[in-house]
Amino acid sequence: MMQIDEIDNVNQQLIDDDDNAAIIDSDASDVDEEEASPLLSALDDLESRVVTALNEFKSHPGTVGSTATAAGSVKQSIHQELASVLRPVVEVSAHTGPSTARALASSYPQNYTVEMCVDEIYTRINSELILPVILESAQSDTIPAKRSASLALFHTLHSEWCKAGSYLDGSTSAPSLAGPYGPGISPGSGHVSAPPFNPAEGQRRNQIKSARRAELLRRWVQSSIPNLTPGTFTNATLDASAAGRGVLSASAALKPCLRYMAERIGSADDAGALRLFLPVMRMIEGVLGRLFLERTRGGEANSIDKKGQVEGDALRSSCIKFLEIVVLCFSKKELPFQAASRMKKDIANDFSLEDLPPGHPIITRESLEEIGDYAFSTLRGLVLLGGQAAIDPNLLLAAAASSSSGSNFMGGSNPFTPILDILKPAALAFLNFETDAEKAEASGGDKHKFTLDRANIELDFGLSQKSYSLSINAIQMLATKRPVYFKESSVCLARRAIDPPGASDNDGVFLSKAAITGIRTHLRSSCLTLLRHFLSVTSGSWEVLVDALKQAGMETQADRALKASKQQLNLMKGGRAARNRAAVFYEWDTSADDSRAAKRQRDTDDAQARVRAAKMARGLGSGIQLPTSMVDACELVLLNLDNLPPKRPPVA
Repeated sequence: MMQIDEIDNVNQQLIDDDDNAAIIDSDASDVDEEEASPLLSALDDLESRVVTALNEFKSHPGTVGSTATAAGSVKQSIHQELASVLRPVVEVSAHTGPSTARALASSYPQNYTVEMCVDEIYTRINSELILPVILESAQSDTIPAKRSASLALFHTLHSEWCKAGSYLDGSTSAPSLAGPYGPGISPGSGHVSAPPFNPAEGQRRNQIKSARRAELLRRWVQSSIPNLTPGTFTNATLDASAAGRGVLSASAALKPCLRYMAERIGSADDAGALRLFLPVMRMIEGVLGRLFLERTRGGEANSIDKKGQVEGDALRSSCIKFLEIVVLCFSKKELPFQAASRMKKDIANDFSLEDLPPGHPIITRESLEEIGDYAFSTLRGLVLLGGQAAIDPNLLLAAAASSSSGSNFMGGSNPFTPILDILKPAALAFLNFETDAEKAEASGGDKHKFTLDRANIELDFGLSQKSYSLSINAIQMLATKRPVYFKESSVCLARRAIDPPGASDNDGVFLSKAAITGIRTHLRSSCLTLLRHFLSVTSGSWEVLVDALKQAGMETQADRALKASKQQLNLMKGGRAARNRAAVFYEWDTSADDSRAAKRQRDTDDAQARVRAAKMARGLGSGIQLPTSMVDACELVLLNLDNLPPKRPPVA
């Protein structure tokens, strides 16, 4: 007979051979616990949403979809279509994730804390999924439109994370309500009492917030650098398109990165500031290389396409705008006298060298200011010459070699050196011509006569109307935002207005007649705007501005602008009595508007009076006034039926 153990073994073997038998898992209890965990269920749901959107983005062909649009609606571009595909990713990353963490912590206070839920959701959704996937797409995707969408997503994430209730909340003042730990509302949207707050817990939250900001900014900068490298695409048009989007992303990322580095230096975290500073310097070097080193790298300067535009002008325009931001951030905004401290300051959207704390061994104000000065000289050269003066090819080859290899050709380890290797030759090429012209001006006796020998000036590239206008706007903006550059900016624009494009045979050859007319008008309006500023009087630049406008036939406008600037300066220097007199004058000056409003009201009243008179002439008086009660109104009408005239009265 078979023993009991043998029977059990046979039964177990039969069960193993049966495909329909129930599977007994030793880890079933663990699975049940995971399925019962609300946090894990929420994580799976959020992750599934993000993965669905990212899969759709990855499988997108990079062309506009062929789906029919509704009648009257505008067809979306490829960038708008890709942004709509990635919109669920933004919502989950910035808003749905923190709100889910708050809801779990409030629903299950015995199991979870808000810190635990926020950290777990951020790590799994953002750090391990969204940011790495978007970074990989921005660096290596073969479709330029999808690279552009990935670069734009970093900017969007940074903006959304800074809103109330998100990871980088900067709008909520109460520390216990800020970020993803509070109710997730802005300060003005409701009255929420702030709970007690532990300073140690607040310090820990600030450290976590700083680490998350550093992670986002570092990946943002890293996503821009590969797109700035020459030869990203073999097709020149696609390569320029990817580089242009990389420059736009770098322009948006520069100020947030500098603010974070200043915050880290102020907190004595020199290593944390340096970890972001080195990629930022590489990013700046990449943008400047695409502006000044293209000719050395094999690009043909000033090749004209069929539409009459300069090839690569879109990329060049973006680089010029980036150069403006570099000058703005790497310069001081101090004013020459105390009265100017009453000027409005946009602290939230501005960064200057005063915002950078001293004490870092590498990131110093002097080194950054040197970069800003050379960049400003380069901008002035673009405006005065209409392009970039030809640079010594040997210097360009050395700078291009150091840029491609990641080291500077002088053999130093300073991170500023590769940037200066590009900016210095570009600035000095212009300063040589400016110095020669100023010497000729001094020998001639006319202090306002500045003439360049444009026939002997060779350009590496010329500016089109768009890039020229951006350069003029950059000089004008820097004059008002950075008063230390006001006089040089005014002199630069005035000299170009006196000797405008198209005045000589070798000037403005890449511009059409309409473009030359537009640039001349732009230069005159910029000179007039700077002349209205009170700094034109304090800096002594009003003389050259007035002379430029007079030569353009705008003497009357120049006199009025100069009078307004002097009046503004007197008010700023004057006492309270002078400002009160100005307020009375302005109140009296606006009385003309009040008189016009009163005249319109009188005309309206007269028209109403004429209508009433016409009604009275027809026997209606002020019109038939019926009682509010319907019963009384009906009775009144029935009683007065006999009083109606047999004929309709004539119209008066």
